[in-house]
Order: sequence, then C-alpha cells, then structure tokens
Amino acid sequence: MGSTVTVIATSDTGCINTGIAPGGGFEMKKTNGQDCWVGVDQGSNPKDSKAHWWKWEQCKTTNAGNFNAGFSGTGSGCSAGRNYTVQNTTPVNLTVAGVPTCSNNGYNVTLNWTNTNNVLLLDISSNSFASYSNKNVGNQTSTSAPTGFSNSLTLNPGTTYYWRLWNGSVHTTGPSFSAPSCVPPTPTITTPACIWNGDNGPGINISWALANPAITYVDISPNNFTTSFYNKAVTGTSTTGSGFSSGLTFNAGTPYYVRTWNGYAHNNAPNPSFSIPLCVPAAPTGLSSSCPVPGNSAALAWTPVTGATSYQITVNGTPTTSSASPISYPATSGDSYSWGVSACNSAGCSTATAGTGFTCLPPACPGGLGACGDYLPTPNTIGVCSGGAWQHNAGLAGVPGAELGYNAWCAKNANPTRGFCYQCNTAATPWIQVTGDVHSNTRINAPGGPR
Repeated sequence: MGSTVTVIATSDTGCINTGIAPGGGFEMKKTNGQDCWVGVDQGSNPKDSKAHWWKWEQCKTTNAGNFNAGFSGTGSGCSAGRNYTVQNTTPVNLTVAGVPTCSNNGYNVTLNWTNTNNVLLLDISSNSFASYSNKNVGNQTSTSAPTGFSNSLTLNPGTTYYWRLWNGSVHTTGPSFSAPSCVPPTPTITTPACIWNGDNGPGINISWALANPAITYVDISPNNFTTSFYNKAVTGTSTTGSGFSSGLTFNAGTPYYVRTWNGYAHNNAPNPSFSIPLCVPAAPTGLSSSCPVPGNSAALAWTPVTGATSYQITVNGTPTTSSASPISYPATSGDSYSWGVSACNSAGCSTATAGTGFTCLPPACPGGLGACGDYLPTPNTIGVCSGGAWQHNAGLAGVPGAELGYNAWCAKNANPTRGFCYQCNTAATPWIQVTGDVHSNTRINAPGGPR
C-alpha cells in the first residue's frame, strides 16, 4: 500500500459540476491512472442536481509529486478536474544559509529543507532542546530565523544553535550553526622580571585565545591609545614585544597598554597593561689593581657594567663612590689593602666583587739595608757610616725616614726592628725624596732638615 502521505489542496471542501446524477458518487483519480481515493461524495447541492460537495481526505501512495484529479462515475464521465500535491511527510536536505562571518549583536539566517507537510513545526534551541522556540512552517520549504519564532527569539553571536522539524510524528534535525562575536579576545601579557631602558621586547610575550575571526594585529601604546600606538601584524595565538612599528622600544617603569584587532573590532575595554622594573646591575668583573714602583697610590679598575650609573668601592672596609672606572686610591707605602666594588643604579646595587689585595711598594732606603736600623741607632744595629755620622729626617716628630717613605722599605726588607732609614751625613750623599714634595738635607722646601 505504501507510506501515508498528505494531500494538499486549495481548500478542504469544494463543489465541482460532475454531470453525474445525484447520489451517483464519484471517484478521484491521478492522471497516470493510479487509483487514489481522495474525494468523498458529500451529496448533491440542492440548487444544482448535477453538483456534488466534496472534501480532501488522506490517501495512500508510494509516489510524491504534482497530480491532477478527475471525476468519474456512472454518468457521462469526468469533465472537470483539480490539481493536488502529494509530498512525503519527512523533510530532508536540511541546510542553513546566511550565517555571518561574525556579529556584534543579533543576526538572521535562512533555514531550508526539501519535502513539506501541512503539519510542520520548526524548533530552535541553544541547549540541545532542553528549552526551545518554535514556528509553524507548514507547507513551506524555507523560513527566516528568528523572525516569527516564539519566546522573542534572538540569535546572538558566540552561541551555538540547534534546529529541527516536526511533522506530527518524528523530528528531523538540521545542522547546528553559530556566528562568532566580532569582538576579539582580550590579550594576556607576560614579562621578564626586569629590563634596561631601550629594551626591544624579546622577553615580552603577548598571547590570546584562538578566535574566529582570527587576530590579525596587536597594538601597543604608552598612553592607552589616547594619542598614539605601535602595531604589528600577527598570526597564530601569540607574539613577542619585538618587531613593532616605528622601532618600538620599552623603558623600565613605563606603563604600556595592549589591544587586539581582527579586522572588525578591538577587544573589549579595559585594555590590559604592563610595566617592567629596571634591572639591578650585574656584579662587576675584570677587577685589577696596580701601584707605581715606588708609589703611594693605587689604580683600581674594573669592566664597566651595563645599566650601572655609579660604583661603590670598599677598601679595607671604607666605602667610596665613583661614576666610572678606574679610580686612584691613596695608599700608604708598604701597607696591604683588600678591596671590592659593586655596580649601582636607581634599582639598587649588585653584590660586591672582591679584587686582588694590593700593597704599594715604598721607595728604597738610599743607603740600602746597611742604613736600616732601630730608633736612635747604635753602631751595633746599623751599618758603618764612613767619614760621617748617621742622620735622619726630623720632619715627623724626629722619626728617621718617615716623611720620605723610606722607613716602610726598611721594615719590609730588613725587619720591623730595623725599620728606620738613616743617611750617612757626608756632603756627597744628600737626602733625596722620590715621591711627593722634593726635600733635601739642605732644608730647601723641607719641613725639617737633617740633624
């Protein structure tokens, strides 16, 4: 017998002059000769003995399409007819058209299908039909949404919608659809712990969620886009701070604002921002110390440190500050010194790097080791002064050789007991000072002469 179908006509009832005597009845046939009982005799019209009332009914057939119905019976045959359509009750080929690439607010789509029925409802849901809006689409093969749907339906960006058709017996489900929001995702920024001023951004990472439409540009501004910004074309879901327009570089302590662009819109405000502190300089390297021989000052040096604006030098526990390397440090001949240096800027100072200890060598006692003796020497503790007598410079409380630095040489090269430098008082051997002001045993430019 085939499947049940519905016959669609202009009206449920009608009157056609069949030329058949009252009560003769009639039969409706498809023009291809296949029987389909779709007309039922409702009796004659009292005003016309040759007219019959009729109505459309259910019939059974395996075929679908457009047909013409004719009347036949015991009378003079069929001279009138009416077109009717037989369609399957289960819609097929469900499609969606007109979904926008993206949308900032509600949008419209067209829903299409093949085969229809006079009983046909379309449901749309955003939660797999836990709840839904619907619309009567009987005898249609397409409709616009959300126009005419119940519950004041709107189609919002970023939401997935499901739809189905109901023919009174079964649901037929169409493909889901969704339009992404035109507003791109807000970026996330990670930064290094610190930077130097003028950093070109390789350690700055900007990332965002995968989106459709895709992010095509990232913008950075030091003034939250009120007057200017730098940009960079991007693909994927991340980029670094390097390579932005106009050679963008980053300064420590300055706030920078970031936004994304997808060809339609920027991310929603507020824009994320970041500020990176200044790095503390690294500890100095390449330390060296040197003294002239003989000498009473040391040259202390180190390799300049990136980002340092000053250096703190500590010698034997006493700090001093310098803006550059090297420095000249006053030293006492013969004394030993330890030292170190730290690099500093507004963010702080590095740990100190220790240098190699140094001792500035004193000038040699002019008379050599034989002229080294104890204080107020006796012939048993000092060499022989032939043709004269031992003497010393009395400039510093009468201590021989102190002012001229010779005593340190004797203390180092003889021993601490014989740590005083004397001079034989012959005319041929005057005192000669080799550092500082020039002195002599003739009291020229000398605070004290020989005795």
